[in-house]
Amino acid sequence: MFAIVFCSLYSLLSSAAPPASPEAEIKEGQRLTLQFCQTCHAYQGTEQAGTVGPPLMGMKARFPDRKKLYEIIYDPQVALKADTMMPPFGRNHLMEKDDIEKVIQFLYTL
Repeated sequence: MFAIVFCSLYSLLSSAAPPASPEAEIKEGQRLTLQFCQTCHAYQGTEQAGTVGPPLMGMKARFPDRKKLYEIIYDPQVALKADTMMPPFGRNHLMEKDDIEKVIQFLYTL
């Protein structure tokens, strides 16, 4: 019985995908930022950026508290102000929590 359980657990763990490299996560964050953020925000590397929201530059200096930036992206109506035009990407399930983290990783490179 123990051997069956052990083999089952081993096969599950060994078949799990290896964690993505930081570079891969930043690249995915860039893709997500292009998909969800460029409509309203300008940032280096975009060609058709919007001007509704503030430009995404110097993000690590502007938001040294990573948790605060996460909260803004997750639900800006709570973290910023109730009448913001920015949609609550996390609360509305437009992005998963790990997607928001990848976006932040990319934003911290700007």
